[in-house]
Amino acid sequence: MEAKKRLNRGDRVFMISFGAGFKCNSCVWEVLRDLTTGESKENVWNHCINDYPPKSISNPFTKMYGWLQDEDPDTFKIPETFKIPDEYM
Repeated sequence: MEAKKRLNRGDRVFMISFGAGFKCNSCVWEVLRDLTTGESKENVWNHCINDYPPKSISNPFTKMYGWLQDEDPDTFKIPETFKIPDEYM
């Protein structure tokens, strides 16, 4: 939100985080200065912010292993080329 300059002075952002077990935390951040003027105009994200959000969020493994989604679990057999050798079992 900061990098895309979607926050204005006086806006508040509620942040919550969860940890393991009962650990959790929350806080409210308030924007103290306008992000479109002064020294805030040039921020650390300027060199890469136009790459986000990504144009495509496709999973690179789908191309190689997407065929697994189409298999019937009852009749599925692991191809010989994908089997783990017995020496590693």
